[in-house]
Amino acid sequence: MKYSVLNKPMLICEKELKYAKGICIAGIVVALILNLIFTLVSNDSNITLFLVLNILVDIVFGALIYSYYILNIENTKRLLNLYKKERDTLSGTVETVGLERRTHMSIDCVEVKINNRILFLPENTIDLAMGDNVTVYYTSGIIVEVEK
Repeated sequence: MKYSVLNKPMLICEKELKYAKGICIAGIVVALILNLIFTLVSNDSNITLFLVLNILVDIVFGALIYSYYILNIENTKRLLNLYKKERDTLSGTVETVGLERRTHMSIDCVEVKINNRILFLPENTIDLAMGDNVTVYYTSGIIVEVEK
């Protein structure tokens, strides 16, 4: 049985990425509209209040959009790009599965040793145990698919 690091079909991942990007763009548009409203309703007596509100809106929406991008878009986009690349194949027995997290190509991974070859498995994607007989498909040293 084949297991992918994407945990879902590639087309669904691409649709989810488009949806997530749409949410980020909507957040930017809402922030711009709020800034425009605060600018239009301000006058000489309350200009400082609305200037502070504009700055707060920019900070809050900027932080929300950035954190949403980091949590929902960035990692999936990297894995999807790796998944689309040309792959090499390695068959054998899993000798060790590292317990500590390492960063390889800006992706959080665990180290996996198969037939004296060290590869990296993206964290929280595929469960591998020592002694498993597997065929792995990898690119740039990162496992993208496992067949058990």
